[in-house]
Amino acid sequence: MGELKKHYAETIFQHISRCYGFVETDMGKGLVSELIRNTDHRISQTLKKYIWEFGVTGSLKTAIESLLEVWKHELVPSRDLLLHNIVVQQDAEKIIRLVVIDGLGNTGLIPLRYLPRSWQMQKIERKIANFYERIELLLSQRGGDVLPGYHGELLHDGVSDVSQEIQ
Repeated sequence: MGELKKHYAETIFQHISRCYGFVETDMGKGLVSELIRNTDHRISQTLKKYIWEFGVTGSLKTAIESLLEVWKHELVPSRDLLLHNIVVQQDAEKIIRLVVIDGLGNTGLIPLRYLPRSWQMQKIERKIANFYERIELLLSQRGGDVLPGYHGELLHDGVSDVSQEIQ
């Protein structure tokens, strides 16, 4: 995250959650990052969950295009763009933005920014193609009772009182 902040324009944080560093917790060091919430203060759901519930809406297509435009323009180093590592921030009527919350950073020995631009573009284009394949696969599985896999499901909305839910 430090590398992203150091080498990329501030605008990438429109689509990447901010990282605030490590803090000591009762379970050891923990990384503090931005919690993405919708305008109703609920924690934003994952792209995987959104697609499972609503499919690919017009608002989602626009949000995907915006995210991928930044990914291509800035050549953001990342692992594969996984549907459960991207959250959908919404207001009452539309999607505000997609935010990548995990899977960032260089995957090879040589940081992406040191490779020739044509190689960087090839890597980004491959990740984008894989991203679209994941969307198509999830769409083909829609209609089932349970979200495929355990990734992408929120266990708490961040608004309700957890102590009441436990009792």
